[in-house]
Amino acid sequence: MLFKRNKKGKNTQDENLRLKQFAKLFVRPKQSFGLGSEFISLKTKNYQLITSSGFTLIETMVAISIMLLAITSPLILAKQGMVSARQARNSITAFYMAQDAIEYVRNVRDPNLLSGGAWLNYLGPCLDDICQVDTLYNNASDGTDFLLAFDSCDSINGCPVINKKTDINGDFDYYLYNDSYPSSGFTRNVTIITTGGEPEEVKVEVEITWDNGRRSFSVSEILKKLVE
Repeated sequence: MLFKRNKKGKNTQDENLRLKQFAKLFVRPKQSFGLGSEFISLKTKNYQLITSSGFTLIETMVAISIMLLAITSPLILAKQGMVSARQARNSITAFYMAQDAIEYVRNVRDPNLLSGGAWLNYLGPCLDDICQVDTLYNNASDGTDFLLAFDSCDSINGCPVINKKTDINGDFDYYLYNDSYPSSGFTRNVTIITTGGEPEEVKVEVEITWDNGRRSFSVSEILKKLVE
């Protein structure tokens, strides 16, 4: 397509209009986003999160407190469980030690009755007084060993602490009065209460103490003469 110029070499007004229309055929419109033929400049902004550079003193103290609580609570429960188990073990031991003394006194009474002698024979140290009973002495039918089984206790200091002997295999513990063995921590006081003379019945009282006297267990039983 050719355009004529005027004599001075310049385009006329009509020619300029045609040139603009012709140029539009080769110029692509600007890309748009459905809001016109012009580009939309989207402004962006960088956002930065405000973070703390470390824990404050209060946050640190709270965290330490929670950690200590989580650690010490199981330890306290474990300690209480161990103390309860120890107290239960000692209570059972005290019960058997008290019953052992009563059974021993009964085993002294029976041979006395069968032999026709005084039924409270050999029990003199315990009559209306505190005595110690070493139940590991053999219960011979003739009663000879019973003389060594009973002994009076000190009126001020009371009965001595019982010693504990463990067998070779460690399966059983024996409680006796022998300083060559370690202390068991238990003290046993036996008293046979009478009504004077040679009564028809007596009351056998046994008291077991441990933990330096802070804990105790007592049991009693009535023994009768039964036969002449």
